[in-house]
Amino acid sequence: MLDPDLIRPVLHRYAELLEEARARDRAVIESLAAAIEAKDTVTSRHLRGVSQLALRLAELVEPSFARSDGFLFGCLLHDVGKIGVPERILAKPGPLTEEEWVVMRTHPSVGADVIRPLGLDQVVENVVLHHHERWDGTGYPNGQAGEAIPLEARIFAVCDAMEAMIAPRPYRGPLAAATAYGRVLAAAGRQFDPAVVDALENGVREQSLGLLRQLQPAAR
Repeated sequence: MLDPDLIRPVLHRYAELLEEARARDRAVIESLAAAIEAKDTVTSRHLRGVSQLALRLAELVEPSFARSDGFLFGCLLHDVGKIGVPERILAKPGPLTEEEWVVMRTHPSVGADVIRPLGLDQVVENVVLHHHERWDGTGYPNGQAGEAIPLEARIFAVCDAMEAMIAPRPYRGPLAAATAYGRVLAAAGRQFDPAVVDALENGVREQSLGLLRQLQPAAR
């Protein structure tokens, strides 16, 4: 039988190493997030709001995501691939051309390539790579559909779209929150996982999502 006095220092050192690894990961994430913010002020404003909303929605859909560093890191880094998109496209004061959209649609794959060498939790890459996939299979970069899209990306996609619509863009003002919410509900089963949209709607009805409390009158 192993002596507990011999095991205890080993376990203590293992816990220290884990905490050191977590601290390193957080430092890397913060550096990358700062790079995104420096690249694009629109993305910067979007980044913080969507991350908080996604954590609240994850609590209703899959609580383990809401309590994991991996999901939060994925939210914060979801647009890291935009580092490779020219500023003339990111800041264009008008709709993108099809050629510009081809470039813009590379950012999930570029982002996954950026973070993959860091050895982060797979959840991080899943959010970064798949957050523009659509439930009906018409999204990008891989045209995945339904439950083939990782759940963490399906949760985040709803929040990403909602937050993007209510935020100002160089070529338009923000949509009213109720209008954006209605569009998300209407896209259930096409753009978004209907179960995740149901959770969003329930969260609005129960006033548990914080940022969406003002939408309660718009609930079905």
